[in-house]
Amino acid sequence: MYQYYTKKTGMAHALYRKIWLIMRLTTVLLIVSLMQLSAASYSQLISINEKNVPLRSVLKEIRKQSGYDFVYDSQLLSTGVKTSISVKNATIEVALKDALSGLPLEYEISGNRVTIRKAKEKTVIADLTARFQAVDVRGKVVDEAGNGLAGATVSVKGGKGSVITGSGGEFLLKNINEDAVLTISYLGFVTREVKVGREELLIRLVVSNSKLDEVQVQAYGTTSRRVATGNISTVKADDIVKQPVNNPLLALQGRIPGMTIDQQSGVPGAALKIKVRGQNSLNYSEPLYVVDGVPIDPNVQSVLGAMPLAVDNNGFGRQAISAFSLINSADIASIDVLKDADATSIYGSRGANGVVLITTKRGEAGTTKVNFNLSHGASEVSRRLALLNTRQYLDMRYQAFRNNNLPVPTTPIFNNYDLTAFDTTRYTDWQKELLGGVASLTNLQMSVTGGSKTVQYIINGGYQKETNPTVGDYGDQKGNLHVGLNGSSLDNKLKTQLNLSYLINNNTAPPTDFTAAAMTLAPNAPALRDSNGDINWQTLPNGNSAWTNPLAALNNLYTARNHNLISSGLVSYSFGYGIGAKISGGYNLTQGETFQGTPFSAIAPERRPDGLRNALRFNSTASSWVVEPQLTIERIIGPGKFSALLGGTLQENSNGSIKTDAEGFPDDQSLGNFAAATMFRSETSENLYKYSAVFARLNYNIGDRYIVNISGRRDGSSRFGPGNQFGNFGSVGAAWIFGDEKWIKENIGVLSFGKLRASYGSSGNDQIPDYKYMKLYSYTQENYQDKKALSIDGLYDGYFHWEVTRKMELGLDLGLFNNRILINVAYYRNRSGNQLVEVALPSFVGTGTIRVNRDALVQNSGVEFSLSTVNIRTKNFTWTTSFNISANNNKLLRYPDLAGSVDDAVLDIGQPLNRNIVYKYAGVDPQTGLYQFYDKNGNVTSSPVGEDAAYFVSTMPKYFGGLMNGFSYKGLSLEFLLQFSKRIGKNYITGPRPGGFNGGLIGNQPITVLDNWKKPGDQATIQKFSQNSSLNNLNSIFQSSDAVYTDASYIRLKNVSVSYDLLTLLPKQRIFKSFRLVASGQNLFTITRYKGLDPETMSTVFMPPLRTLTAGLQIGL
Repeated sequence: MYQYYTKKTGMAHALYRKIWLIMRLTTVLLIVSLMQLSAASYSQLISINEKNVPLRSVLKEIRKQSGYDFVYDSQLLSTGVKTSISVKNATIEVALKDALSGLPLEYEISGNRVTIRKAKEKTVIADLTARFQAVDVRGKVVDEAGNGLAGATVSVKGGKGSVITGSGGEFLLKNINEDAVLTISYLGFVTREVKVGREELLIRLVVSNSKLDEVQVQAYGTTSRRVATGNISTVKADDIVKQPVNNPLLALQGRIPGMTIDQQSGVPGAALKIKVRGQNSLNYSEPLYVVDGVPIDPNVQSVLGAMPLAVDNNGFGRQAISAFSLINSADIASIDVLKDADATSIYGSRGANGVVLITTKRGEAGTTKVNFNLSHGASEVSRRLALLNTRQYLDMRYQAFRNNNLPVPTTPIFNNYDLTAFDTTRYTDWQKELLGGVASLTNLQMSVTGGSKTVQYIINGGYQKETNPTVGDYGDQKGNLHVGLNGSSLDNKLKTQLNLSYLINNNTAPPTDFTAAAMTLAPNAPALRDSNGDINWQTLPNGNSAWTNPLAALNNLYTARNHNLISSGLVSYSFGYGIGAKISGGYNLTQGETFQGTPFSAIAPERRPDGLRNALRFNSTASSWVVEPQLTIERIIGPGKFSALLGGTLQENSNGSIKTDAEGFPDDQSLGNFAAATMFRSETSENLYKYSAVFARLNYNIGDRYIVNISGRRDGSSRFGPGNQFGNFGSVGAAWIFGDEKWIKENIGVLSFGKLRASYGSSGNDQIPDYKYMKLYSYTQENYQDKKALSIDGLYDGYFHWEVTRKMELGLDLGLFNNRILINVAYYRNRSGNQLVEVALPSFVGTGTIRVNRDALVQNSGVEFSLSTVNIRTKNFTWTTSFNISANNNKLLRYPDLAGSVDDAVLDIGQPLNRNIVYKYAGVDPQTGLYQFYDKNGNVTSSPVGEDAAYFVSTMPKYFGGLMNGFSYKGLSLEFLLQFSKRIGKNYITGPRPGGFNGGLIGNQPITVLDNWKKPGDQATIQKFSQNSSLNNLNSIFQSSDAVYTDASYIRLKNVSVSYDLLTLLPKQRIFKSFRLVASGQNLFTITRYKGLDPETMSTVFMPPLRTLTAGLQIGL
């Protein structure tokens, strides 16, 4: 029969049999696929929230979301039959039960068909039977991989009874109605509703993709934006690695409301200036930094000491190293910034200025994954300033001599070499010459991760190299290793965690910033090298050098090597009944080795006969350890979930350094051998800081709707004397998630989430130098009776104690249109008192100041606003936007006896802490050509005195923030971030002493000085030029007047990142799990009216932030 119907003329018998077999197999596979698709369609979870609507419309929506067909008598579902339903991620059984509740209807599910019919009337016997249908419900809550979720909340919807899952995710609810519905919630996962049955339940939760459920790291635990009572901002790894930065904290710029991050220099590894909600303390306003539970000092000890920036004897800029440049960005999983009292008070004395929590990556269960990230790029100075060319410069100099009634000189002396020894036809753009290079960046990272349900691991190693855009071929190299290991017992009760991060940094670039030289060298200064390629000293007939050649600094020998180790571990055990214990510990070791040598080749030839070769070694070690035992309790008490944390902290920091100076080496080759020196001097320093604390946190959560959080801590610090070493701090926070209230759902349909929160509490600050409560001495360089003499290191006060900051905050969180729009608004007020200050002492005491507590009160108040939207989301295209803006108002409310303190010159009641007292500029006198200013009485004068400086200028931003947009289309994604700041800043409209020259770094000027006075009657901005010091005082007053403080606002294209999934072009390959082409740019352009190199650094001494472009590959195997 088959042959009769299928055989075709000219077709071989074996061939049509094969075709028939293929057709049958294809049909079977198609049926299986359709069955799977059908099953997937019929298993969709349902979310509906309607009030008093026709039942027909509800069933239509259930059909739309589930794919099930409905059969019912149309007369049963007339338009008059209405219902209400409120389900989220529910099965069809739960949805139908809720929709038909209170109606004389029942349902039956058969395959993909739901039949609705009139319910049978219950008899008295049936009703009695129902009362005995209560069952004990057992189950297990797991994630998508099948791992048990400990601590999930399982509750009966609309009834009594709830429980917290055990260590393996298991739970037991007794005497539950067989028709009840369970609600299961867990941090970071989508809440589910499941109908009770007689069989044991296996409830699988999926990770939520909503920002509200994004896990945030808080002190000693985790939370989410949905249920947090405090203010926490989070940046995840995906946003960090997209930015080509050598310091992971730079990735936070423009992304964290209330946080300002100012890059002090564009040199790799330079220190940052970071504030969270303004400056609270008169002394120290850096936040507390914690990496995997280990507190970290933000700056690495160096030959500069604690100062992040300095200027050497030649006027060149030099900078210390940020400790976070010694942490590999690729190792970081998230950075969380804690701001309000509820979030920070549990850190007690260390949380007054905010807390930055850095969490490194952990291993993930699953098959072994190998990832390679390879990138290469280039950097350059992003902005230049218009300076005078040679013709303009020489005209300025000639005019300065005429203004001083002096002839233009012809005999070379130190203050006229530019006119008598330099080539007056020569022009060099020193910004291009010294700062115009292109730096290269190379970053290679490899990671291996995987594991089982009980053991997970991650190993990441990498290499980074970054050169400098200035002259010279020098580089900064880093090698890094990160290891993470997580383990758990089979019953999930015992858990262990170990993390280790190590980075070695080798820098051969001399710590010299040529920015100052590029800004002020005369444009006709000599060439850097002579015809032989040697450093050009422009030797005069008398044998002296005509200038200080910037390249001489590169002949100095320099090596700097830093090692940074951060390790942490944790062991926890669940005893059952919601009781657990854990102990965590960590160790941080940072070591620095610096060598600097000055050979004769770096010294002007005329100084060599009487000069001495010198060298310096500086070795520093900073170590800290911390141990924190903790006890946790989670129980269902009454209608809510109660959780408690009790713990303690023991911490010790030690810092030591050895600095050795030597001089008198016989030749340049001996500089590294200190035994060859004729003289050397050694200085040592050792500091020890001890800290201990006990802390507790109580949290009560009723249905994820009403939440109260109470924290407390008692701290002890070795930086205070006996009787003043301990302090108490605490906070209370509360949240009302009003978006889940029934009356809200019924009346405000567009509102999908709403939360009001408030917090109040205190935290402290002990960030002062060690041992200040003790009488200290130091050895002098002089001898007395053949012994080293001692000098007093200041008087001491053994009674000063903690600074205290009291914080208050009110916040509103909203989600609209199914949380496609998320809004956060926060108002805060922080008041910091009991300030630790230095008080001036009379001169006859023999020492300058003494540290005491003052009843000074500093207030920071402000508003933060953030907006996150999903503008478009289709199958192939997504467009998202994030926006934040913050405004902070800082002022000194009170300071008794301010006039008698060393702060009198820099502080005023009612003014910001960073205010500048300036003279009021009145223009240039048209007749005399001299600057004029208003005195304290409002009169115009060219001879102001100190007390005439009575006007205030604040450089604190009025508001700041960022705007980020992200686009994705199939395999292509694009993101860009705009950072903005509204502020006043000190502009560079004139350099020191226009018209003068000293053979060093006084020479060229910005082009704005051409608006200068030349003759009587001129209306000008800049006073007449002078080649000598006769007008220095007026020049200095002008630099301290409001004339130089103008608009420094800016909008900066901070980051652009583009990536393309190459696997879309290789759909059939099986080698790569991921293969992406990536490119990114940093500091691409800046829109500003600022007259200077950069509105962020506001410096002519330090290099501005660099513009960086990189490209690379991300490969997963």
